[in-house]
Formats: sequence, structure tokens, C-alpha cells
Amino acid sequence: MIFPNGSPLAELSAILEENDFDRNYIKGILDSLRRNHSAADLDDRSSIHHDAAKLVADSISYFEKDLTDGPRIFVLVGPTGVGKTTTIAKLAAVHGLSGGGSDVRIITVDSFRIGARAQVETYGEIMGIPVKAVDDYDELRRQIALASEADLILVDTIGKSPRDTEKIEEMIADESYNRILELDWIKADVDGDGKMELVLGGDKAGTSAPQNIYGLMMDNSYKEQNSVQRYYVDGKLYETWDNVPTSYKLDLVVDNTPSIEDTYIRLDF
Repeated sequence: MIFPNGSPLAELSAILEENDFDRNYIKGILDSLRRNHSAADLDDRSSIHHDAAKLVADSISYFEKDLTDGPRIFVLVGPTGVGKTTTIAKLAAVHGLSGGGSDVRIITVDSFRIGARAQVETYGEIMGIPVKAVDDYDELRRQIALASEADLILVDTIGKSPRDTEKIEEMIADESYNRILELDWIKADVDGDGKMELVLGGDKAGTSAPQNIYGLMMDNSYKEQNSVQRYYVDGKLYETWDNVPTSYKLDLVVDNTPSIEDTYIRLDF
């Protein structure tokens, strides 16, 4: 659908594209706005932007676990400057001060940004909420364990841009994504040649070639164009499953590979 240049819908489409929304998703948003607004309303920029934001929010389905004993743990992630630390301070104030009565703890892992720790520690001191700074994964787990009696643990993280392709490629190659997602296999372009590789985390590949793989940074057209699969195992590329050394073809203790349906966040209108 083509909209007149300068119209609210054209502006909205450009904003969504700049923020990496899928084209079909954008089309769904715009079509919904056209169906539910008069021609005059479609020229109301403020109204269109407000209703578009509501459509985006309403279209996100998420998995919600049943509450269990122990603290609720919220880890805030995102690019630098989007307001993670400020949001943590607001959440801490709402739950720990504003009549919430919750036992709140703050943990920061941001040792990269200048003044980051001092900022969150200042927030904690003002609100009387304990703040701990950690430098690695093991220390993070230890601090969470020590705060097991708390009601809410808020974790502030280092800002990372989703467009930092160099860092993303580094994390793919060193199997960081496998560990973070707790998956044996992921699908990604390891060497930047536009072809997808299946990346093994650890040293047990299973006794047969993997079937359903979690894909990083792929849309459907990209996947269809890259159906040929190579295998990245222990820092080396293998052209076929048969080429993967038998020493890696050991039974997986637990098959963490998700189904195809589990590999995408559902976005419904």
C-alpha cells in the first residue's frame, strides 16, 4: 500500500521500518488503522501514532510463568541510552517505597559505562534499597542466591545495540548465545558470507543431524534463500553432517532444541 508522502501513515511506516519491524507486520498495523479510522482521522498524526502504539502493545503475546516461591527477578536489557537504569529506579520506588511494601534488591552488571555503577548506587542510597555490583556470571548467581529472601530483584545490564554486528558475531562464534539461550544448536551466519551455519554449543552434537533450530537475525526470505546448512563445531566449519567428526556425535543429555512454533514471538492483530 502506497501512502502520500508526508501523511501520518507514511511517517509511521518509515518509523517502524527504521526500527526493524517486519514489512508484513507493518502492513498489518497500517491496514488495521485504515479499517478502523475515517479518512479525516487518518490525517490526525497524534491519534494515529497513539493507536499504532496500542496495536503494537496489544499484538505481543508472552509466556507468563506461574508465581513460585522465591524472588521475582527482572533483567532489563537494551541499547545504551534507552533508560534501563532510570526504569529500574522507578520500579524500585514503586515496589519498595510507594506503599508496595516489597523487599527490593538491585544488582548492576554495568561496569562499562562511565558512572553507571555510581548512578544506580545513588538511586539505591536515596531509596534505602541495597545495591550490589557484579563483574561476572558466577558473582551474579551468588548475589541472587544471597537475596533469596527478597520479593523483587532488579538487574541492570550493559547497554548493547542490536546493530553491533561485530559483537553479535563474536558472541555467536564463542557460543555465548547457546549458553544464554540454553540451546544445543542455533542457526546464524558465523563467517559473514550470507550463508547460515548451525552452531553447536559444547561438545555433544547428538547422534543425528538437528532438525528444528533457533535462528538469529533472520526473516523468512533470508531463511528460504539459505537452506543449505553447514555445521560450526568447536571453532571449525564442516560442509555436511557427515563431515562432523564422530567424536562429537554423542547423545545429548537433554534436548533443548525448541520446535519451530517456539522460535518466534507471536504477533497477532
